[in-house]
Amino acid sequence: MNHKTERIKATFFEKIWLSLSILLIIYTFFFQYSVKSINGLMILLCGSNIFCGLLQIIVNQRGRISKSLMGPMIFFVFAASFVTFFFTAQGKYGTILCVKMIEYSLTAYSIYLLLRCHPRYIEVIFACVCLSVALLGIVSLVAGIAITSAGAKGIEGLNTNTMSSFFMIMVFCSFYLLWKNRKTIINLLLIFMNMIVMVAQISAASRRGFIIIVLFIFLSIIFAVIPYKSKYSSKKKIALYIFSAAMIAIALVYFKNYLLDNTVLGARLLGSFDGGDIARQKYQVFALEQFLAHPILGIGLGGIAYHMGAYSHSMYYELISCTGLVLTTVFLCGFFRFGRKCWKLNRLNRRLQTNGEIVYITAECFFFWVSLLISGYAVVMIYDIYFYLSLALLAAILKNIELNGEEWYLHV
Repeated sequence: MNHKTERIKATFFEKIWLSLSILLIIYTFFFQYSVKSINGLMILLCGSNIFCGLLQIIVNQRGRISKSLMGPMIFFVFAASFVTFFFTAQGKYGTILCVKMIEYSLTAYSIYLLLRCHPRYIEVIFACVCLSVALLGIVSLVAGIAITSAGAKGIEGLNTNTMSSFFMIMVFCSFYLLWKNRKTIINLLLIFMNMIVMVAQISAASRRGFIIIVLFIFLSIIFAVIPYKSKYSSKKKIALYIFSAAMIAIALVYFKNYLLDNTVLGARLLGSFDGGDIARQKYQVFALEQFLAHPILGIGLGGIAYHMGAYSHSMYYELISCTGLVLTTVFLCGFFRFGRKCWKLNRLNRRLQTNGEIVYITAECFFFWVSLLISGYAVVMIYDIYFYLSLALLAAILKNIELNGEEWYLHV
């Protein structure tokens, strides 16, 4: 925590790099689903970002790669892909999937490198995520959600589970941005974006997505926002807690009287539209059978979809069945390092009582990590770019806090 980094003016190269990252964010979370999917553009944007990251390592870091939370996750992707290529799938399936995972993880690592060098870019990226996902939410409300016996389907090309994960990332980014004292209009805009996303989430009828977002907001308000905004004033804190309790009571009444009885989400929470649950159970039984038959290396990435026509709808079932015990352990060890780092930095700064900003931010990061952890039960995630981008954002925030210590807020 003693090592300090100076605030360095961005070079022309780094401004181009930031622009490419912004374009990737906009295309990933909004444009490809709401406007038009352009063949080859995702590969071009990812490749451009990876190239910038490679230049950063070769030229600016002189070939040195520093330790980071992203390291074990990158290792997992390459190791799982190698095993799939040469041992388990043997060319029958998984090749394209593995290439995409490598592409997504390296792109996320590149963005991590950019944000590590220039912490103030974190807020730019987060604002871009908020705007892109809020626009996606508006499009989903206008276009509507298709309802089937298996539940809800999102807008064309984007299923409701993935869309709900986008909403969760946006809510986290918006709460992150609340730590700094900003103009009232900006705070109101962030609150409005959250309202759009919540309405869109209810319309999307994803039970997992709704529960995770509500849990995140509850934990954030009670254990992060109120303690931080009250500035240790007991009277202000009590008043804010009373106000929050009143809002929660109103929300519960609304949930009981409207959501449960008059929405598809309510019907799904009460057990209707359970065709998808029956299908998931079938996939997960097959995944468990494959794990028991191939416990060490698994059957290869994408193996469940190859045999059953769909993924297992659970990151943990997918991991043990497709990558086996060894690589699942590597993944989980790397993934839990994120939560441990959040918890460690939060406890340290809470004990020092010197920087409420760091306490707030690390609490938000921890709650977001918990959201990812719980979401893994119902969503595979490891095949999607948003998962690696989420890890990159967490890694960049925590690394900058670790490097700059109490002066962290001066660099953003």
